[in-house]
Amino acid sequence: MPDPDRGTDRAGRRAKRFLSPLQKYEIFLQLVRHEVTMNEAAERWQVDRNTISRIRVVAKEGALEALAKLMLVEGKGRWG
Repeated sequence: MPDPDRGTDRAGRRAKRFLSPLQKYEIFLQLVRHEVTMNEAAERWQVDRNTISRIRVVAKEGALEALAKLMLVEGKGRWG
């Protein structure tokens, strides 16, 4: 259901919705906990499904990168 407060752009498309980092994290947690599907999250947060998909991908990549850095730090301590 479109939000009448958001309006449309000149092409008649729904205006962009900008999410804060905290909101993105909450969406990610809801997905991880299986509280919502991607479609449900998109409807609930009034964003495109591609936005939800991108949030999930970025969060996963960030987590893997952070874990890799932790492993490097731990690895150097053992060898050095």
